[in-house]
Amino acid sequence: MGIPLDRAVLVALFVESITYGICITISIVTTLVLMRAKAEGGVADFRLLGALLFMLVTATVHVVLSLIRVFDAFLLSSDVTPVEYLTDPSNPVFRGKIAVLVLQSLLGDGVNIWRCFVVYNRKLKAVAIPSAITLAGIVSGCFVLTTLSRTHGSWPSFNNLSRWITAYDTLMMSTNIYCTVAIAFKIYTTGSHRTNLGSLLPVFVAIIETGALYTASLMAYLIAYLAASYGQYIVLDIVTPLVPCLFCLLILQVKFHNAGPQVINVDTISRQSKEHSRISFGDVRRTLKRSRTPNSIGVTTFQMQSVAIEVSTEAEEHYPGEDHPRTQKKNPSDVDFRDV
Repeated sequence: MGIPLDRAVLVALFVESITYGICITISIVTTLVLMRAKAEGGVADFRLLGALLFMLVTATVHVVLSLIRVFDAFLLSSDVTPVEYLTDPSNPVFRGKIAVLVLQSLLGDGVNIWRCFVVYNRKLKAVAIPSAITLAGIVSGCFVLTTLSRTHGSWPSFNNLSRWITAYDTLMMSTNIYCTVAIAFKIYTTGSHRTNLGSLLPVFVAIIETGALYTASLMAYLIAYLAASYGQYIVLDIVTPLVPCLFCLLILQVKFHNAGPQVINVDTISRQSKEHSRISFGDVRRTLKRSRTPNSIGVTTFQMQSVAIEVSTEAEEHYPGEDHPRTQKKNPSDVDFRDV
């Protein structure tokens, strides 16, 4: 097994608490950024705020259940040992943690599908495959929850539950990989042959980074579970607060375009305007639309037109014996510009 079960649970609680603290901090920063857009006269995307709040509440519930489980195992349970308490899969607190984990992963995959839907100009066929995979994942998650109450044995060696856990983790990972690759492919193919690829590069990097982190966590859990290692507890408890962290990182990256000092986005010059105060993933789609035009650097151009200028001159002629000079108008064609 490598690491003992009781130590794995304590390490998992410690790591989850640190990740949850990071989640709270970055969520506050993201909320302030979204509300600042509203204060500057823009439009704050309350859909993003609602999704972030829901994820944050879910992560909080998971941390509380982890604390309750540890207190019950090491302090409150007198009739069984901590290891016996922790190896019981039918424990209500443990089943509650799994239910919260399933809900949080579904929220993360739902946000990924929504991003893909927005980037592909709200075409349903672009999200048909990940939606079907997510529905299959929901079914697998329901089977996991219903089978837990009837399962007796030691974690992680569940005979009847193993296939549903493997199927659920694989389906959720497939949804994330599909959406990440689809969005990155759309951004790259749209901007690779045009001049605004540099402005899309921060968004491209942010999507790849967040998708890779989430996929790596799911893959690490699947490997630990298939290896029958109690280290899966550590990865399992990281996933729940990690989902809102990645969600906030993507929002902030799309907002500020902080991929590097060499990336200059012309849209940041006019960030005080109302149309750029809206913080949402639709900015990526609008940028992709602008890239289809020949002038895609975000700067307004003016068509140069020829202007006809007529020059009229007056010449004074003095004749002997005249008090006032004679004034004679000349046409523009009669003017010799070599004398000017």
